[in-house]
Amino acid sequence: MNRLLQPGLILVLVLVLAGAVGAAGPTKDECALAGIKSPEQLTAFVKNLQKVIKNGDKAAVAAMVNYPIEVELNGASVSIEEKTAFIQNYEAILTKEVQTSVLEANVDDIFVNRRGAYLDFLEMTVEGDELGIKAINK
Repeated sequence: MNRLLQPGLILVLVLVLAGAVGAAGPTKDECALAGIKSPEQLTAFVKNLQKVIKNGDKAAVAAMVNYPIEVELNGASVSIEEKTAFIQNYEAILTKEVQTSVLEANVDDIFVNRRGAYLDFLEMTVEGDELGIKAINK
């Protein structure tokens, strides 16, 4: 390779890699498309969800849901209408696999489109002004 081209190629690679490293989850425009106020709102929601799951706080997780929520129970899609039913079925809804996935996730794992935000098994949407979990798909 021409020695004069090497510094230019190195600079291009550094700039491309710096851009990739700087990418930190959904942008403000992507969040706005889904009705989410800001990337910070989404990040705070996910971090709080991770905290309450880690602490085993079923009521706090249930409070972060937009009801009715679509979940999979015993191989069938079911609509859970309210917090009490969610808490009663917590272990079947938030299996160890789902919990581990959420606990190990980071902001770069969140995908956003006009319908909502997605984090592996979770679909999050805005209802009114509140961001919440709308579906859990296993």
